[in-house]
Amino acid sequence: LFQGLKKLRTLKLTRALKIEDSDLKYIASSIPDLEVLNISVSPKLGADGLKNLGDQGGCKQLRAFSLDCCEGVSDEALKNLASAIPALKEIELGYCEKLTDACFDHLAEMKQLKKVDFIKCEKVKDIVKLAGALQGCTVSLS
Repeated sequence: LFQGLKKLRTLKLTRALKIEDSDLKYIASSIPDLEVLNISVSPKLGADGLKNLGDQGGCKQLRAFSLDCCEGVSDEALKNLASAIPALKEIELGYCEKLTDACFDHLAEMKQLKKVDFIKCEKVKDIVKLAGALQGCTVSLS
């Protein structure tokens, strides 16, 4: 599907309800220099998929990632993402209902992170811990 698109820098696949964890590995290997990825409203994605994104050196240039309304995104998923794509600068996590305050430590591993969106993440509550973990980062919570 993505053959011949190695120079693609931005990919928006919002409401791609059939995208699964294994598809992110394919995206990473097919478009390794991707800088912006929006896969919002992809309910089948989880921790393994976010790890797959960085496998085999793929998507190390990713700077902005939207995961809004991805039901499978959890604290473990963000741990995998932090190890796979440590240079991420912006991430949108709105309505990711499995996220808790435990995700702050994983996000803090992304030293270049400048913007995080937690809109309607009901289990993200500890504002003091959040501020300490994500210093210098613009955070949206409402």
